[in-house]
Amino acid sequence: MYRMYCVTVWIICWKSSPLPEHIKIDVDGSELALIKGAEKTLTNQRPKSIFIELNDTSEHSAQIKFILLSNNFKEILKYQVQHYADLYNYIFERTSSAD
Repeated sequence: MYRMYCVTVWIICWKSSPLPEHIKIDVDGSELALIKGAEKTLTNQRPKSIFIELNDTSEHSAQIKFILLSNNFKEILKYQVQHYADLYNYIFERTSSAD
């Protein structure tokens, strides 16, 4: 039997003190759960960019983008992952509140 321990993104980031400015997310299908669990981290102004791999045919992709946009992140780059038709790497950057 295997045991799996889970913690929130906030706990990982908080323990890294100071909070990271750039976050890379590659969790092979669990992106929505991670983003939903990262609410405290996303609302903090320290993270400046997020790099995330998303499957554009996934029903969760639009939800993830909406959450990031709602937290003042703007899509600045999208490129296809080689040899995968619907898989893309995205870079989102935090916009200032004046944007």
